[in-house]
Amino acid sequence: MSSHTFDVIDYWFKKCERFHAECLALNQSAPRLPKRVIDVGSSSSSCLPFLHVSSGERARYVALSHRWGVGKICRTLKNGVEDYRNVLPMDEVSNVFRDAIEVTRRLGIRYIWIDSLCIIQDSSEDWEIESSNMASIYSNASFTIAAALPSDSDTGLFAPRDQLLTKPCRVNMRYSEGSATEVVRIWRETDIRGLNLAYLYPLYTRAWVFQEHTLSPKILHFTPTGILWECLGANFAEAEPLRQRQWQDAPIKLPLSYQPDSEQTITFDKWLDLVEAYSGRAMTFDMDWLPAMSGIAKTLSKQLQCDYGEYVGGLWGRDMLRGLVWYPNTARARGKKHCRPSTYIAPSWSWASINGPIS
Repeated sequence: MSSHTFDVIDYWFKKCERFHAECLALNQSAPRLPKRVIDVGSSSSSCLPFLHVSSGERARYVALSHRWGVGKICRTLKNGVEDYRNVLPMDEVSNVFRDAIEVTRRLGIRYIWIDSLCIIQDSSEDWEIESSNMASIYSNASFTIAAALPSDSDTGLFAPRDQLLTKPCRVNMRYSEGSATEVVRIWRETDIRGLNLAYLYPLYTRAWVFQEHTLSPKILHFTPTGILWECLGANFAEAEPLRQRQWQDAPIKLPLSYQPDSEQTITFDKWLDLVEAYSGRAMTFDMDWLPAMSGIAKTLSKQLQCDYGEYVGGLWGRDMLRGLVWYPNTARARGKKHCRPSTYIAPSWSWASINGPIS
């Protein structure tokens, strides 16, 4: 990571932490660490990262959102937990993980949560427990790193980019005849749609990632066209790092789940919008359709002050009639046929019973 890139990220992070009223409310106290995190050491540390098992202490941490890809990925297994608690084998860790660890350490945050390393991958019991904690893991992270750049885990976060898009052009100018020469920095004008292109990359088509990003109050996106910062208070793009931007067709977020005293309220309309945006996402295992939305459902149940038991098959008991009024959206399917999974996922009246986008 170049010093320029780090300076940009550091500027966004500090600006958010110090001046965004919506985000300041999140920083009142350090959250409890997830059960396991990677200890990356202090910003001046030269020690190798290791797997830290939390005893319930409070500390800041970063979460990583990434695609597993088709290549070999470093995973924590039952017989390797103790070894990883001593040191993480950095020669086996993907470039995405290495870069994420570097970003975390240089920003002065001690811990990072990475699913494949912090959940025991050959333990169904551990997966069930930790996957049920996804909502709190992503919503309590200082920010989430979204690795939208790689097609697999062998690619790092920092790909070569057009320098004219990420750095200003320095031009010597005189404002009048005889005046002193001054250096003027000129940024290339960018199309605001570039901010929305991030959501067209493969990472954002994944069903599990939808929940991760919906619940994350702050996201640092690494994309082929540059780095983007997204939080409750502002959005920034590496192409124009000082210019505050707005998303077009902004992704649905749950900011009020972090602001219980807000005058606004989350209604069941929000859930219907979320379900529509979630449907049609890519899922490796059909059985995960409802679990991959359970964190959002639990967050909404707290905000709506209703029992999570009222949530059945992807629908809410209090809003059952509207929840039943859905249909397969063939326009969004882009030629793909809607079909029912080969295994039972949900009742036939539930939107979760069909593969494909719905409205």
